[in-house]
Amino acid sequence: MHGVGVPLVFNQYTGKEVRRELQLKDEDIVLCYAAELNKNKNQQLLIKMMKLLLNDFSNVHLLLAGMGNPDEMRALSVKCGVEKHVHLLGDRDDVPAVYAASDIAVASSLREGLPVNVMEAMAEEMPVVATKNRGHRELLQGAGILIDPDDTESFAAAVKELIENPEDRRELGRRAYERIIEKYSQEVVMKELVTLYSSKEGLA
Repeated sequence: MHGVGVPLVFNQYTGKEVRRELQLKDEDIVLCYAAELNKNKNQQLLIKMMKLLLNDFSNVHLLLAGMGNPDEMRALSVKCGVEKHVHLLGDRDDVPAVYAASDIAVASSLREGLPVNVMEAMAEEMPVVATKNRGHRELLQGAGILIDPDDTESFAAAVKELIENPEDRRELGRRAYERIIEKYSQEVVMKELVTLYSSKEGLA
């Protein structure tokens, strides 16, 4: 079974709603990560990465959507001098709108099973830069960029490369979407489930 499956339904969001809410400009480059704020999700890596990216791009922003206490992330953002570019959104019921407002999905967790948040980003044809762990490796075979979870500089370099090359972003997003269609869509998973139950009934 390839997880729980993700729907391949294009949402009605344009992203303009979220950009307007956060006072982001059309030309701003937006990164996003939708995950609970905790040690395993490792958002600290992304905040430290932002300090490096802002040396080259004054218009890059990071959206962190997810429940949890934001105090540590806010304090680290201030310490790194990136607080105006890191947006702690809290728990959102409109994550598809956050994706629609974003250009690149990032994922920094130390451990993962099969992360639905990354699958959802891939289903939206978003390019993904993620840390190396079991779940990310399984999902992003040839359809994303994988970086060691403690290598802030390489993570920043990978994101920088995508910012500077819009065609590469589109190609990586296309490959991510095709991988979801091939392995992880709700339609594929439902067929696997039917096959699994049918085989067990035949053995009963």
